[in-house]
Formats: sequence, structure tokens, C-alpha cells
Amino acid sequence: MAAPAANTPSAHPYIVTADPDTDTIAGLLRRNATEFADLPALTSLDVDGAPTHTWAQLQDDVAALSRGLADLGLRSGQRMLIMAPSDPSTSSSTSPR
Repeated sequence: MAAPAANTPSAHPYIVTADPDTDTIAGLLRRNATEFADLPALTSLDVDGAPTHTWAQLQDDVAALSRGLADLGLRSGQRMLIMAPSDPSTSSSTSPR
């Protein structure tokens, strides 16, 4: 039996098959940075002033971090662990620039 095409209903009523262009973390980030660039992506409610990053800023931070990790030798398929507080300032303060 062939697998259902992307974004078509599966045998289970609540499951839709994944579209690899949009239904990955990277794909969703690209889509949201394009469609919702200036809207909030991350907001910390634990810090005075509630620092917020937009989807465009988050995509830029992720790209910078990705380039930095590649420069350090991390390659596709390898794994690493990131431990950080859940604060939007962490994504920009730890990104290699």
C-alpha cells in the first residue's frame, strides 16, 4: 500500500502526512519568517520589559548560529546538545557574529 501524498488525510482522522518543505522545524521557520516577519516569535514573560524577537530576527539568529557551528566543524547528521534558559536574549547573545 502506497503512503498518502503530502498534506493528505491519513487513515487516522487527526494525522496529516508531512510536507518536507514546510513541516520541519527549518521549513516552518522559513515560512513564518516570510509570512510573519515582523510578528513576535519569542517573548520572555520572566524578564522586565518582555524582550521579544520577531520571526525575521529569529531566522537571522538561527542562520548565524548555524554558520558558526558549521565553522566549528559540525556537519549535517551530527548531533549536539544546547542547554540554555528560555529567554529570547539567549538566542542572540550566544549566536556567533
